[in-house]
Amino acid sequence: MQNIAKENHLQHWSEERYHELQQQLSTLYQDGPTELVITHHKLSHIRCALVELRQKVVNCGFNNQEEEIRFIKHTLPLFSSQQYLYGQWLQVLSRLPKGNSRLVLQHYLGFLRQAEHFFHNHYPLYQYYQLELSESDPLYFIRGINTESTLHLPLVDAAFSTPVSELFAQFMAMDTLRSWLLQRISDTGSFPVLNSWQEPFSGRRLHWTGSHVNLVELVYGLFYTGQLNSGAATLQDITRLMEDVFQVELPRVHRSFHDIRNRKILTSTNFLDEMRKRIMERVDQDLAYDPAKKRSASV
Repeated sequence: MQNIAKENHLQHWSEERYHELQQQLSTLYQDGPTELVITHHKLSHIRCALVELRQKVVNCGFNNQEEEIRFIKHTLPLFSSQQYLYGQWLQVLSRLPKGNSRLVLQHYLGFLRQAEHFFHNHYPLYQYYQLELSESDPLYFIRGINTESTLHLPLVDAAFSTPVSELFAQFMAMDTLRSWLLQRISDTGSFPVLNSWQEPFSGRRLHWTGSHVNLVELVYGLFYTGQLNSGAATLQDITRLMEDVFQVELPRVHRSFHDIRNRKILTSTNFLDEMRKRIMERVDQDLAYDPAKKRSASV
């Protein structure tokens, strides 16, 4: 009976302390001059909660393996994940570039790629986490046990945690961080994030060095002929795509189209007409009769 009371005390205290921590983090939204400062304050509160939790575990201990596994696998990562989450978010905010919206977008995408790589590098254990498996719990969530499958993980405080418990906390944090980053990208309006995120082009970047009006002409050509998403892509979608591909900003697309429409000397589709002309010239060259080519082909 005494052991049950001790177990209930630790679990009940942990639940109350976690609820208190969440209240502290939420009220901090009203304090501090910037989100960066607020995030720093949040990390201080999280650190205090983890210190208190560790002291409780060291003082109380566990009655059996089932109790220890339940705490180390489920309860502890709730606290630790907050430290990983806001630690990462502090990095996102402190390195945020000023001004240029394209640099801001690339900044968010860079952290998003890091999160994806983290999941990929730990895929077997991430799958174990996602599927909520339990067959290896005695190896993963009992303190002081080392296994061949976890030797690649960083060392942790053996009196308080296990490597896989800390990894589970990171999984929880990265899942949330990924959602926050996608929301930030969506809020900027500088990149169309619909239902999922796709790895951006990672090859040699090409920069549009021609006239902006010519690029807008191309945008409208793709839009009015319905070349993308079976015609469902909006003008804004295509504009953002061109901005991302060619590293250029097109803030006044409608004004540029007005300039195209009001051309006096040139045709309204001067750029597309020039493209058509150059392509036809090349086709004519390839199809032109060349006696030398015919003789070499017959040899």
